[in-house]
Amino acid sequence: MAIGMRPPDWVSFMEANYLQDFIADGGASIKFAVPLGDTDRDEMIGSLVEAAARHRFMPVQVDASITRFHMIDQVFFAIAKQIPWQGLARNYVIAQARHEGYRLTEDPGDSLLQSISELNDTDGEMLLNELRGRLSRTVYRDPSLAKDFRVAMMQFCLAELLGGEEGAAKRAAVLEWITGENRLISAVKPYGIFSRINRNNARFLLESLFAWVRSNGWNGTVVILDTASLTLPRRPETGLFYTKLTLLDSYEVLRQFIDSTDRLAAVLMVVLPSSEFLDSESGGRGMGAYEALKFRVYDEVRDRRLVNPMASLMRLDPQFEEVTFA
Repeated sequence: MAIGMRPPDWVSFMEANYLQDFIADGGASIKFAVPLGDTDRDEMIGSLVEAAARHRFMPVQVDASITRFHMIDQVFFAIAKQIPWQGLARNYVIAQARHEGYRLTEDPGDSLLQSISELNDTDGEMLLNELRGRLSRTVYRDPSLAKDFRVAMMQFCLAELLGGEEGAAKRAAVLEWITGENRLISAVKPYGIFSRINRNNARFLLESLFAWVRSNGWNGTVVILDTASLTLPRRPETGLFYTKLTLLDSYEVLRQFIDSTDRLAAVLMVVLPSSEFLDSESGGRGMGAYEALKFRVYDEVRDRRLVNPMASLMRLDPQFEEVTFA
């Protein structure tokens, strides 16, 4: 007999026992939640997004039916497109200016430099040098961020500080690089970025992205990975189809996420596979097809009557008995 939890019970448990403290304190966890029966996937995703918002976590979603999940750089781009880069950079610059003792209006306008300079009766050139130096210390030299990511965030911050056409051009070039809209390095070389985002460096940039979100006033990031399309046996009418090779590559992406949790900062990653994922036989398209992933998530030993809500793999179905916790 299968045992698991009702979707609302599991989301509530994640909220109370992970988002409220462990993840908010800088921890990271990856959970595989398998919807069964009449579980509404969209409703469950919505519940996770709402839970994230209640605790000031930034929710992002990746759907394997539209994102080539077997390529980590494509996963990074899908997440990067959901990040409010300009808003994060603007808030960061404002926080650093206040840390230096400068006053700011509620609506500083396009050019933070001009607004801060006028309000504080300070020479603009001197102010620029001071804030540029602080940004260099807190962003450009931040060892928790990958080199190219540091440079990109520095440029985003300078774009918000300067404003005007110069700031807009800088912001647009870096935004196209970090979201994969423009893969030409020549567009960002003038800003000190010399590497394309690819499968070799995307994982390090993703780790930096999570750290940057947390350093900008958010408690962390909730990443929702809808991987139901991975186990489809035949090509669907719409959306991506995964061959056996790309399926295994996708499982390797998940395996690497699991093994890198100690490198992630304030991240709750929820993987939502299809019920076929539970197939533990090597000949299928479930977890059994890739033992390196199976051995990390499969609950080989479990109680037939009691559910463990902290397990890496959880079966979810509205028909399961309601579970209460003290």
